[in-house]
Amino acid sequence: MCVLITLAENVRNLLPYLNCPECAAELAVQTDSLKCSKCAQEYPIHDGIPVFTGGLENVQDIEQKERDSISSRQSVATALDEVSRHHFMPQLEKEAHAVLGKSGNQPIIDLGCGWAWPWLTAPGQSPVICIDFSLDSLLLAKKLLEQAGKRGVYLVCASAEKLPLQADSCYGLWSVQVLQHLQPPLLDKTLSEIERVLVSGGPILIRWLNYSLSYRLSCLLRRTPSEKERISPYYLKRLTASEYYRILAPRFDDVRIGRDELLFQPSLRMTHRSRTIGYLDRTLSSLPGLGTSFCNQLVGRAKNR
Repeated sequence: MCVLITLAENVRNLLPYLNCPECAAELAVQTDSLKCSKCAQEYPIHDGIPVFTGGLENVQDIEQKERDSISSRQSVATALDEVSRHHFMPQLEKEAHAVLGKSGNQPIIDLGCGWAWPWLTAPGQSPVICIDFSLDSLLLAKKLLEQAGKRGVYLVCASAEKLPLQADSCYGLWSVQVLQHLQPPLLDKTLSEIERVLVSGGPILIRWLNYSLSYRLSCLLRRTPSEKERISPYYLKRLTASEYYRILAPRFDDVRIGRDELLFQPSLRMTHRSRTIGYLDRTLSSLPGLGTSFCNQLVGRAKNR
């Protein structure tokens, strides 16, 4: 069942949670934009999606253009096929839905949502605010959500270090391999924004690539360029579990660092598209020693103070 997500529906339901990212004042709906009641800054609305990006840091601008390019070439059919065959979809859906199930009527944030695929099968009507700096990714997400007949998932084009959300307005946050692309000044700003917009005690789950032994082995064997040698259009920083803990612990409570993707090692050319292997991966990744040393991904869990 296809449900059209209208401009009025998306913006009207978002408005109680939004504010101006520049001065934190209330926003008023114009014909095709949102206007700040204090600084008079206007933010365009594109096909029902409010757009707060503009003037991104140069390194982010490069990545934004690449994400836009990838999403603009995807059809709904090819995107759905890509999602359906994703090796870790069962685990990611389970995590996202678990956070959503505890939120009640408060929204949770999917930061760096891309195509918003975990929410295509989300149960219930608890609100989700999907934020990404790629407008083309969000336009594709809108089509996918309409195709799936989903309501209660609201799309916002914004950058992570300047969230257009009111303080204490959201219950929790879920994010997959997004913060690893932020250089230290932007990362600090983003973590401060997460603290600001979440309620006290709100759950946080952030995935980050692991600086694992398998990755270091691939660099040693010259199968993967090291971080210093890597030529990339945008920034990417892997962390060890202890480094990741030291980033989260000063800001959040009950910090725990888990690991997964033991059987998914792109740096060693070991990939798969099997959901069955994805389930097996989750079990093996929890084994002491094996998971600690070789898992491709870190899973940071915490609670907002």
